[in-house]
Amino acid sequence: MKKKLTETAYQTVRQMVLSNELEVGNYYLEEALAERIQVSRTPLREACIRLAQEGLVELVPRRGVFIKPISVEELKEIYEVIAALELQAIRLLSVEHCKGTSWETLREHVEGLNLALQQENKALWMEHDTGFHLALIKLCGNETLASMTQHLLDKSQRIRLLTFRVRAIPKESTDEHTRTFRAMESGDFDKAFLIHEQHRKRSSSELISLLTGITGLINVTSR
Repeated sequence: MKKKLTETAYQTVRQMVLSNELEVGNYYLEEALAERIQVSRTPLREACIRLAQEGLVELVPRRGVFIKPISVEELKEIYEVIAALELQAIRLLSVEHCKGTSWETLREHVEGLNLALQQENKALWMEHDTGFHLALIKLCGNETLASMTQHLLDKSQRIRLLTFRVRAIPKESTDEHTRTFRAMESGDFDKAFLIHEQHRKRSSSELISLLTGITGLINVTSR
């Protein structure tokens, strides 16, 4: 029972951090946070220890749970690793992967991205962009690669959500994802690789430039 409560607290608080419901740079008293998610302090503390190991929070004596910002250096490293893993997923693809449920899921997200762009619906675009990247890495069938990438995508998600407050829906990303999908659909995986490689370089540079110097969103100087 205790293990289940700890896992529930962990998943709940983790999602609150990633969605920015718990805001970057703020402190939250353990007692108040435990009451908020309706668990006792023990499973909350155990959950927060796990989250601290993931680099999402810090337990500060007499101040509570601190929601850690991501440094520019760390964000660059995260995007470099995500790019490498996603590109490796594309390297592993063959025409046999471009069929079935996983392939149709990727298609649905590409269609959803274009629809969200037309409707200027940021929430819908973010949902399908996240889905596109997850579907892309799962397409090759390598579960270890998918698990590693998803962890890093989750860690970068809160930053992406924050930037959406101050930017338009990225048309270039929508076009790049669509072209990557079309290249894979036609069996040209080398072309898909090059398009996605350029996308990752451009989009990560754009995001980091947008974030640098924005007080409260990101720690510019250190981890």
